[in-house]
Amino acid sequence: MSIAVPGPKPRPVVVTIAVVLLYLVAASHGISLIAAFVRFGVTQPVIEAFPDRAAADAQRIDAVTSLVGAAAISLIAVAGAVALGPLLAKGKPTARILTWVFGGLGIFVASVSNSLDESRSGISAGLPGQIDQAVPHWVGSVSSLRNVLDLSSSTRKR
Repeated sequence: MSIAVPGPKPRPVVVTIAVVLLYLVAASHGISLIAAFVRFGVTQPVIEAFPDRAAADAQRIDAVTSLVGAAAISLIAVAGAVALGPLLAKGKPTARILTWVFGGLGIFVASVSNSLDESRSGISAGLPGQIDQAVPHWVGSVSSLRNVLDLSSSTRKR
């Protein structure tokens, strides 16, 4: 007489959706990093051509600082999402907690990013206006899409 051992429980659909959204967020951060490098590359000739050297130097420092910050945040977000994905798929409670923390930080960063973008949206004169005109429009669309994806995925993680 043998004892029947039940098979493993199937993974809930909510967990599968959360894992997929987590990987989509990681992919969007990777694409956002590419967009940051494109923006940096496009702004350098505009900065070099600007006649006011003091403003150009300040903008160059701002561009480098922004690129380093964006690269660091994106790489940390991608690494965190990729590391949490398999753990979340297995249903580990620690991974669920960390995913909520990760999502909360993502909402915070997206909110700050949106508010900074809105505060700069009225600038049309001088060097910042020239830089905004030189940057391809798809870079802003990628940033907006990433923010929407971050916010929508954070509401699905349970």
